[in-house]
Amino acid sequence: MKKILFAMMLAALSLSAAKPVGLWYSNSWQRVGELLKATLFNPQWTHDKPVYKIIGKERNFGSYSAVVSMYGFNNPIAFREWSKADIAAAENYVKNGGVMLFIFDGTVGAKSSAVGAMEKLFGAKSYGTFEGKAEIKASDWKSCGKIPLVYKKMLGGDKYATLTDLTTARMIAGNKSGALIAENSIGKGKVYFINVRLTHSAVDYRRPGSGAINADLDQLYPFIKKFHAILMDAKCETVNDNRELWSYTPTGPGPVNDEMVFPERKEIKSKRKYEKLSGAPLNIASGGQPKALFMVGKGLASGVSRFNRVIKLISGAELPYVAARAVKEVNGKWQYRGKLYDTKITYVVSKEVEIVASGNTIVIKAPSISNGVHTFLREAFNYRVLWPGDCGEVYTKNSELSVEPFKLTDAPFFKQRKIRNSLAKKTFPWKAPDGKVVKLPYENIGKTGIYGFDPREVYNLRKEHGSNWYGSKRFGTQERKTAGSGTFYPWKKRFMESHPEYFALQFDGTRRQRTHHVRICKSNPAVIKQTVDDARKVLNKRKDVTVYNVSPCDGSYDTFCKCPDCRAWDPTGVPMGATRVYLGRNRPMFRYTGSTDRVFRFTCEIAKELKKSHPNVKVGYLAYAGYLSPPKYYRDFPDNLTITFVGLQYLNKAAMERDRKYWNFWARVSDELILRPNHLLSGGGFPLLYMHEMAKDLRYCAETGMVGSDYDSLVHHWATNGLNYYVLAEMLWDPSQDVDELIDEYCRLGFGKGAEAMKKYFLHCEKLTGVFAQGSSVTMEVVEDITVEKRESMISRISKIFNDKEMATLGGYIDEARKLTAAGSIERRRVEFIAAGYDFTKNRIDFAKKFAAAKSREEKRKLSEEQRLYWWKIYNDHPFAVSIPGLFRSQYLSFWRHAGWKAPELK
Repeated sequence: MKKILFAMMLAALSLSAAKPVGLWYSNSWQRVGELLKATLFNPQWTHDKPVYKIIGKERNFGSYSAVVSMYGFNNPIAFREWSKADIAAAENYVKNGGVMLFIFDGTVGAKSSAVGAMEKLFGAKSYGTFEGKAEIKASDWKSCGKIPLVYKKMLGGDKYATLTDLTTARMIAGNKSGALIAENSIGKGKVYFINVRLTHSAVDYRRPGSGAINADLDQLYPFIKKFHAILMDAKCETVNDNRELWSYTPTGPGPVNDEMVFPERKEIKSKRKYEKLSGAPLNIASGGQPKALFMVGKGLASGVSRFNRVIKLISGAELPYVAARAVKEVNGKWQYRGKLYDTKITYVVSKEVEIVASGNTIVIKAPSISNGVHTFLREAFNYRVLWPGDCGEVYTKNSELSVEPFKLTDAPFFKQRKIRNSLAKKTFPWKAPDGKVVKLPYENIGKTGIYGFDPREVYNLRKEHGSNWYGSKRFGTQERKTAGSGTFYPWKKRFMESHPEYFALQFDGTRRQRTHHVRICKSNPAVIKQTVDDARKVLNKRKDVTVYNVSPCDGSYDTFCKCPDCRAWDPTGVPMGATRVYLGRNRPMFRYTGSTDRVFRFTCEIAKELKKSHPNVKVGYLAYAGYLSPPKYYRDFPDNLTITFVGLQYLNKAAMERDRKYWNFWARVSDELILRPNHLLSGGGFPLLYMHEMAKDLRYCAETGMVGSDYDSLVHHWATNGLNYYVLAEMLWDPSQDVDELIDEYCRLGFGKGAEAMKKYFLHCEKLTGVFAQGSSVTMEVVEDITVEKRESMISRISKIFNDKEMATLGGYIDEARKLTAAGSIERRRVEFIAAGYDFTKNRIDFAKKFAAAKSREEKRKLSEEQRLYWWKIYNDHPFAVSIPGLFRSQYLSFWRHAGWKAPELK
């Protein structure tokens, strides 16, 4: 008898003991499974974290307090993995007090309307297709229906499957067409049928950027919390792993009302002064032989080599470059190794450019030898580079080369002149078909192998047609030495184990970080102290540093810290934007304020402390992304700040005007700003020109505190965007220049008698770009609003503006320029170069139309392959016209992959 009682006690304890939740994976569970693991099984609002285990082949349901079975979106309801034995075991499990949740992520109706073997579990006889608007019928589920937009996608989307002919089930959500959520009681337990699109919803605010569309947390959480409550009622096993609870409610000060105050504008003038001197011409070359030598110091040979390359192009001669000790003056000439030369050229380091050509000496003074020699080549021989490649260089051949005596002084207006070169980024290791690993510059070149071309072909084309365009534009930095960029990238390795509290609280309640997207807890005083200590160590070693940058790591794959102290730095009572968290392939969104107050306040705290020890060093704030707009309340900023402004764009007029207002605020904060736009990355290789708007901004920024540039990045669409690049580079040296004169110069130097026709072509492209930008403004809300099922693609919008009529007009200007330039001439070659960009544009627009009209995947695959080969032909014929390798990926993702196109294997 005692043994029987003991056995009964053990059985009772076993039934009442907390057990894990069992997960049953269907074939299409992945997306919803990732979401539930990050929310239902890792709740952000409570420490009650359910323990789960994967249900194995034994189907021992009694080992679990509850069972969750998941099914993915757009798949018809089917239970092929449920055998008769499984179904019988499930019915028995529920009958004895078990709980089962069948969670469908918006599945569609089955081919057969019969529920079949699952009828007893679901308490319904059949499936149907949901129609109309869903209603929350059960009072205990009303929280799931508070947001009207829930009904747009989460409940009752197209073709959603619904339970009909309910027998024992209770309708929780649905209408007369059937139940989308139902609860069925069997014995002591319950079964839930839940067909809700958890991984896709609709919101009434703009979404951040592009990417996967997911539910807003405020829409998602009521459902997840109900699921969680069901598991808790089932007495599931939980674990408390000391996570910090996560919230997305700002609690900081309210906004201050600032009167719009425009920054003070200062007059800008060209620093160039040219004086013609008396005396005989200074000989450089004659009959292909050098008449001058370059007396060069240590480490300057590469600069002279570039100089010599141009001299040889013009005259056929190469100048010797020699050390000063090897040269002596003999009767007004310069002797080197027994030979006499008429002219000596020397270079001297100087803050400003000064060139004096007089007597038998040319003295070039400049911040760098590259700046010096290219200034000399411009002034003495009218040498220019319009674009890379041999047909982009402008010069006049002259075997009898000499220079009239002159004196020139000049200086760049900006301390820093930088346009990043997308082809100069990291090397990419590519494994050739023969197994050899080749290191090639620039990832997009290296990855052309994915699209069926040997990337070495591309590299050799680039190498063969290499350019000194960058050198000719006299980029560089003077009097501005920076440190601190990337300050927080190493912190994960340095501090994650010893000081996890230094890092941002993440959605999962931990402070884990990705290596390349490290986020820190900016409100933590220890973080501020550590940042200051690190800065002082650097500044004490590097006495030349004038700017120490303090900015977040780039990228946005993890959210900024949402701990209570950081949220107390974020403003309340202001319009809320949108942000999102990254949970596998899911991107749940939530409304939150911009991050400017937090990031700016942190930077100011660092600046105030550093000023005590290093009063002459400025601290850099990066106005970028979610912290580009002005702070809403924080105004306690010191006077040792410098601002890097990542704004201004020209393909969306509303955004352009908004950024101009933002610039005005930051120009009040500091008298030293760096302009770092991303607009060169935009446009997809189409001929979108905006010289006048860009020149207007450059002049205004120069007048209001701009000291330098850092453009990201020049992507080498020279036949379509080259005039943008030319005007920008010229104005970074001297922003006082007239943009129309620069456009005239580009056309005159490049196209000779076809200059006017080509100018009409470029200005018409600019006019159409303005229409495109205005249209982007009108449709900006549509483009960024997640409620729109399908956003209009860029190619679609381009095709409406660069339509057949406008393309015919543009083609007419090119034909006119062809007629005005001689066949085989360098001017004709340049016209054909621009025409390659025009042909690329026409092909891309025509392709999109044909692809949309194609009636079969086979036809689409054929179109895709034809376009790929056509693009490659343009790249081979005009390797610098359009950066084809960089566009392959976007074209593949937008079109080719949908046709089932695959690249041929390389041999």
